[in-house]
Amino acid sequence: MDSLAVYPPTATILTRTKPEEQMDFEKELEMLINKHSKENESDTPDFILAQYLKGCLSNYADTVKARNKWYNFKGLSERPSGI
Repeated sequence: MDSLAVYPPTATILTRTKPEEQMDFEKELEMLINKHSKENESDTPDFILAQYLKGCLSNYADTVKARNKWYNFKGLSERPSGI
């Protein structure tokens, strides 16, 4: 099984950044992982870990949107003032 199969390879990045800025984020994340030698803990190349973490952020954003849709949540302004 492909190690990148942990998240859907077609996952969309749900940010307001341009595609080139997103690539900068992934590259910076890769460099940060490498700087702290975090790739050594799993013997996984830093660029694969960076792709995985970027996918996790995308999946989390999808999950939050699905939760908000389920609860018909439109924003913090709908909350009672005591919360």
